[in-house]
Formats: sequence, structure tokens, C-alpha cells
Amino acid sequence: MMENVLLQSREDGVLTLTMNRPERLNALTQEMLQELYDALAGAAGDAEIGAIVLAGAGRGFCAGGDVKAMAEAGGRRDSYDRRAQGLRQRMEAARLLHEMPKPTIAMLRGPVAGAGLSLALACDLRIAGDTARLTTAFAKVALSGDFGGSYFLTQLVDLPRPASFTSPRPFSRLKRPCRSGSSVGSSPMASSKPRPASWHARSRRGRASPSATSSRT
Repeated sequence: MMENVLLQSREDGVLTLTMNRPERLNALTQEMLQELYDALAGAAGDAEIGAIVLAGAGRGFCAGGDVKAMAEAGGRRDSYDRRAQGLRQRMEAARLLHEMPKPTIAMLRGPVAGAGLSLALACDLRIAGDTARLTTAFAKVALSGDFGGSYFLTQLVDLPRPASFTSPRPFSRLKRPCRSGSSVGSSPMASSKPRPASWHARSRRGRASPSATSSRT
């Protein structure tokens, strides 16, 4: 029996969405992105949900797109316009994470790469565990950035640091925020079970965890 690629749980008004392909470091597939979009679209219009937490099962947040699946689909002769339209549709999940009026929180641990990094950057807050390692990864597979990552980096990271993130380089470990109140905070909380009830209470009072950082201005 196939496992669900996206797990959903609700507690005290907080919806937790967990990407569930731990054997592939939660690499994104079209099925997962569609389920993520559907869940986010439903949450945006659900008055009983006050905040959304995005997490990854296993030892990593998300390793980006499933390169193996992309290679297997590479034999198709889709037109440029059709491929571009497909990419835009898949990126709608990142747009919803960024634009919906409800707080969105990314729990980061292990690899946070490529489109996975872009999804984390699209959230309002990011809480990183000690194991979190960030990279864009696109240059390593000869792809340009997508899912809004290039835009979010320029909004969240002091220049010229965004350029260093997009170069082919090893993963970056978090040591300190790049800009006060706008980058990624480090906390051992991200390595443990999320505590959505306390975050929801803080968000309703207009406060976040000291280690959480915001992308909205």
C-alpha cells in the first residue's frame, strides 16, 4: 500500500503539513506539490485554521525536486510553452505560502535544498534545527532557480550574499541570522516535535519565538 506523500494534522487551530518521502529526503513530485497546493488552498479559506506549519518527515526538510523522476520524464517532447505552464502550476504552492494572510512556518532540519529551500523562504517564519543545511542546488543540475527562490533571497539576505547561495557550493550551515528579523533563526526546537498550540497563541498576540524570523514586511 502506498503511503501518503503529504501528511496533515490539525491541533488547536494549527494545520501541520508534513512532506512524507523520507527515503528520498522528501524530494518533491508532481503528486506531492498538487496535494500541498490543495491543502494550502483549503487552509486559506478555512476559518478554523489560524496558522500553517510546513515540515519534512525523517532527517531532512526537503531535498528539492525529484531529479530522478525528472530524468525519467525527460524523454517526453513537450513544447516549451507547455513545460513553462506546468512549472507555473507547480509553483502555486510557494505563492500560497507567501501570500495567504495566515502565518506560515517552516520547520527546517537536515537538507533544505533547491525548491525545498524556496518553499521555506516563501513562509513567513523559519525555525531551523542544529542539523539544517541550506543550498539552492539548482546550478549543480544545470537549472535556473524556481519556486520564487531568487526573489525571496534578495528580500531576506543582505547583498551580495544571495549570489553566494546560488553558486555551486557545499551546503551552508546556519551560524547566525544574515539580517536581524528577516533571515533564518536557529533553534533546537526544529529537531523535536512541533508545538503548534504555543505558536498559534503567540501569532494571535503578534509575537513569534525569539529564534523565528519573518519574511513579511
